[in-house]
Order: sequence, then structure tokens, then C-alpha cells
Amino acid sequence: MKLLAWLREVRWRVAAFLAFAAALNYADRAAISSVLPALRTEFTLTDTQLGLLGSAFLWAYALASPLAEHFGWRSGFCVLGGGGILLALFAPSFLRAPPQSCHPIG
Repeated sequence: MKLLAWLREVRWRVAAFLAFAAALNYADRAAISSVLPALRTEFTLTDTQLGLLGSAFLWAYALASPLAEHFGWRSGFCVLGGGGILLALFAPSFLRAPPQSCHPIG
């Protein structure tokens, strides 16, 4: 019964939420390491190329974080998050090959 009373306090709910958010944030940054073996076989990358790819991802993440925070406070995090969701939604369509009927101009 003491455990339930402990969970009902607002400060512990906030602490639990912040711990969950921090874990999710860390998992987001660590996601690239879980796909490195698949990237190695798909694109036949060397260890050096994989290291550069992982470094580029983390540097881009680190440099974009302050920008995301700045624009998040300025435009609202809901707008920024919604834009990110829309970008992720339409990103696969940018990777498709053009139809065979398309010919380059020239």
C-alpha cells in the first residue's frame, strides 16, 4: 500500500516522466548503432566509412539540437514536431526512382 501512495505524489510522477523522457532521448541518439550492421551489408561499407557515418549522424544531431530548441520556443514545439512528422511521412517518396517514362531533358 505504501508503494501506491508513493506513486500518487506529483513530484514522483514528474521525476518518472523526466526519467522516461531522458531514456527516450538517449535511445534516439543510440539508434544509429543498431542499424550499422545492416548498413554495412547493404552498402558494403568499410569500418572507416561506418565510423564516419556514425560521427556525421552524431555531429548533425548535436549541431541541430540548439536550432531545434530555438525554433521550438519561437514557433511552438507542436508546430516543430508536426513539421518533423510530415517530413518523416513524405521522406520515402523522395527516395523513389522516377518512372521509366521520364527521360532527362537535353
